[in-house]
Amino acid sequence: MAYLPGKTGKVTIGGTSMPCSNWQFSEKTDGVDTSNTTQAGKRTNIDGLSRVDASFDCFWDTSVNPFSNSPTLQSGTNVDLNIFAHASDATPIFDSPTFFVESVDVDGDVSGAIKYSVKGYSNGAYTLDNGGGS
Repeated sequence: MAYLPGKTGKVTIGGTSMPCSNWQFSEKTDGVDTSNTTQAGKRTNIDGLSRVDASFDCFWDTSVNPFSNSPTLQSGTNVDLNIFAHASDATPIFDSPTFFVESVDVDGDVSGAIKYSVKGYSNGAYTLDNGGGS
């Protein structure tokens, strides 16, 4: 088994590599309640709508301004987000061609570098590579 350190990962927006220090994603599926009188008081569900919530933290790089073209990270917009387990991988472990940007928070601590955090979720089709990268 080969473990991968987080430092080998890569986040891209529309093909532009982002200077990220952290990323995470989580797939979830809503349960649709189908409980009824024939279930002897036991709850039953079927799978409903699925989505992937994701977030990433980046350092502000003047050559990759997060608010300019590309990547144009603004709340309420859709971007093409890819997260790779290893920067040299051809296939991302998470691919969302229409990732909905829910929020962009900027943090300018005087004792550190300016960072920004992006949170959002898949909007429509997405792909997870269950192989886990290279």
